[in-house]
Amino acid sequence: DRELLSCDSKMIAGMLFGKIKQAEAANRHIELSLHGLFKKTVTPETEWIEAIGILLDNAIEAAEKTEKDKYVICNMYMGNENHFLVMEFRNNYIVPLIKEKERYISTKRDSGSHGIGLHTVKKLVERYGGIMRIVAGEQEFSVEIIFTIK
Repeated sequence: DRELLSCDSKMIAGMLFGKIKQAEAANRHIELSLHGLFKKTVTPETEWIEAIGILLDNAIEAAEKTEKDKYVICNMYMGNENHFLVMEFRNNYIVPLIKEKERYISTKRDSGSHGIGLHTVKKLVERYGGIMRIVAGEQEFSVEIIFTIK
């Protein structure tokens, strides 16, 4: 989906376009959809570039390890007559997830330098009064972020 080219932020659109190219180069299906997301932001643009980059990198890497039908789906839109900013990230995965207390732990070999991505995004979301929900199904992982726009 190439709707991201209509994103108001050239920096964010550029980063998303780069992620699409990265996924396509590795033969993974990635679907991105933006619907006027950055007309009303609740955080500085640079922080969203980092957060969205972390979530997409995690999703792309997890999907890469699956045998077939690799996918990453990212939807960002304004909901409820522009009163909510919604960001959804979904991907399939096969490597079992490790969770300590309420925090997911990296499954990468050099886990000492990884595993803080979701925690970093959660802190950002909380800082700006949003809600972040993580659902780890049997073969699909999803992150949903919602902000109220006043």
